[in-house]
Amino acid sequence: MTILFFALVYQRFDVINDRSFVSCLYFSVITFTTVGYGDLRPVTPEGKVLAGALVFFGLGLLGFISAQLTARWLRTERREASVATELASLRSEIAEMKDLLLEATRSSDWKLEGGQDRTE
Repeated sequence: MTILFFALVYQRFDVINDRSFVSCLYFSVITFTTVGYGDLRPVTPEGKVLAGALVFFGLGLLGFISAQLTARWLRTERREASVATELASLRSEIAEMKDLLLEATRSSDWKLEGGQDRTE
């Protein structure tokens, strides 16, 4: 939306030499992404201010997107660490339950179906 808005403003106020909408849109995209090939330039002081504002918005959006991707990446890492911690906890609980079960079967006089003693 910002790019289209600036393209319309550039076209309306004769900011660049070529006033076609396609050229103004191209200039907006190139300026917004801070590439700046130099093939189109603002010719009026107002156009230079608008181009500077568009670069500012472009850099701000780039920073925002970068921060969002970093936050998502860190959340994924924290979630993986949390899952690993939970898995280790469950494994230790299972080991404790296994030890308790073995201890309970050794201390009792349980017999297997064939009449054999379960503890040997």
